[in-house]
Amino acid sequence: EMQAISMLGGQKAIWVKGVSENFLKVAAPVLDGTAQGNFIVAESSNLAKSSKLRDALEKSPRAIIIPLYDAEDSDISAAIEQTLARTGLNIEQDAKLRLMELVGSSRGLLQREAEKLALYAMGQQMVTLADVEAVCGNGADDDADDLADAMFTGDLEAVDRIFTLLLEGGTDAGRVVMVAHNHAMKLQDLQLAVNRGTKLEMAFKFTKPPVFFKRQPSFRRQLGAWDMQSLIQAASTLGDAVFQ
Repeated sequence: EMQAISMLGGQKAIWVKGVSENFLKVAAPVLDGTAQGNFIVAESSNLAKSSKLRDALEKSPRAIIIPLYDAEDSDISAAIEQTLARTGLNIEQDAKLRLMELVGSSRGLLQREAEKLALYAMGQQMVTLADVEAVCGNGADDDADDLADAMFTGDLEAVDRIFTLLLEGGTDAGRVVMVAHNHAMKLQDLQLAVNRGTKLEMAFKFTKPPVFFKRQPSFRRQLGAWDMQSLIQAASTLGDAVFQ
């Protein structure tokens, strides 16, 4: 594709998603100049400083790197308050934590959800938890979270019911598996923090995003049912499923 000539002339842009370390082998001829042609955009998840691919891209004069950094919790919190303040609104702490959980580290999603919330709460002085739960989030992700909770608490009847509803509603099965994988990774982080002596209440607050208080009892049951080795095995199985 990089060396293909367009029938209508001009250059194409080739967009490669999900790039990982094995991309270096095929990119090497481009980076050393032995292969030339169309423009390539390569998109990757986080690359560690020790990554050979990252090192090669940073050193090559034929590559341009555009790093994207996840927002910190403090950045997300401040952005929520600032966006709502522009319309004269304040937000309750529980409501803000729930909104942070829904948007994660995505600044774009945060902006859209905060603006939607400001419109919904127009005329009020305070945005409440009920307001956030009424209009924020895209139902499918919320249901996928419910599915993950049911999976890791062993509620097979709920798993079957929610999974069926998600698929019948048009939710991509890969998205559902990815939510479950992320959930397993979060349980690992929490278990590791507790094993190191951190109180679970503190671990709930400092995990990213924080665990919403209404889900904390379910997380407690899950952590009581799964040891670290089992969580690692579950995350590995789910990770393979995401890859497939």
